[in-house]
Amino acid sequence: MRLVRKRGQYLQQAVPPGVGAMAALLRLPEGKLDEVLERAAQGEVVSAANLNSPDQTVIAGHAGAVARAMELAKAAARAAPCSCPSARPSTAPYEAAQERLRADLEAADFRDLSRPW
Repeated sequence: MRLVRKRGQYLQQAVPPGVGAMAALLRLPEGKLDEVLERAAQGEVVSAANLNSPDQTVIAGHAGAVARAMELAKAAARAAPCSCPSARPSTAPYEAAQERLRADLEAADFRDLSRPW
């Protein structure tokens, strides 16, 4: 859990508050995601961040691009916003967070459970 917490902290530090956003797209028709993201970008970054289920894809990027993607998704299907302040609007800050987490993962002591659940 310490590593999960550190991952979240590093990603939060990589993006100034208000610059990035995340949202969940629900029930977007198959094949529409790439089109929505491409049209929403307009020179900013927005991409799929996580496939939670066949009916829910989380997107992340610049706040404006995420907002545009939500509007485009609503036009294509039903979508529900779930914005939060962490995202990766450019690759440099994200890569810095990734390197910090890599060091923590390499230093972590992983071993088999000593007792069953």
